[in-house]
Amino acid sequence: MFDQLKNLNNLRKQAAELQKQLEAEKITASSPDNLITITLNGAHELIDLKINRELSAVNADQLTFAFKDAYNRAESQLKNLLAKKFQGLI
Repeated sequence: MFDQLKNLNNLRKQAAELQKQLEAEKITASSPDNLITITLNGAHELIDLKINRELSAVNADQLTFAFKDAYNRAESQLKNLLAKKFQGLI
């Protein structure tokens, strides 16, 4: 029994370390026309968004903020949904 608890604790530590490593990762991708470029970290968080100023007459800074906010809200809701689904599996 003690060995099982020790193994569980080790798995939790490994999972926490893996999460830290993933959060340090960064991926950058652009739309095919290079009008929008986003950067995500390994935790699926949007950490940068660049909009080509030629995209439209809309204030690009406001558009950037709105996009980041919407993306992060959706990502948070998705994480919560997945966590609830996985709780039933454990």
